Amino acid sequence: MPNRMICSEKICDTESRLRHRMFWENRSTGVPLVYAVSDNPGFIPAPWRTSLPRKEWDLLPDWHLNRIGNFLEGTCFFGDAMPMASLMVGLDITNTAVLAGGDYDYSCTGDFIDFKSGDLDLAQPVPDFTPDHPLAIDLKQCY
Repeated sequence: MPNRMICSEKICDTESRLRHRMFWENRSTGVPLVYAVSDNPGFIPAPWRTSLPRKEWDLLPDWHLNRIGNFLEGTCFFGDAMPMASLMVGLDITNTAVLAGGDYDYSCTGDFIDFKSGDLDLAQPVPDFTPDHPLAIDLKQCY
């Protein structure tokens, strides 16, 4: 994907940032914080092609760049909505399970994940996070 400017400064950037700050401080400027987004009409997503299995995409920096670029370019951010994106691994519901020793894989369509049976015991407390966990190390490569 070519490098291109995908974000621009909002017209009322200062006021919008103030409303965000006040929201997180449980205060108000007297004007509601409005989050509104829509699809960017006519946007055609950059394709992603690979012969790798779906699960392997989760730790490929190029896949994340493609997905995030398509999201930012393909979304109109109105009101106080600020352009943002994040890494998505296992449809965003697997990180805790993997950090706790579990494993997952995608369905044949890639639309769903299945947790593999094994060492994961949901009755046990979630272990403390450690930055040297293999998942954390792999994800850091994607940032």
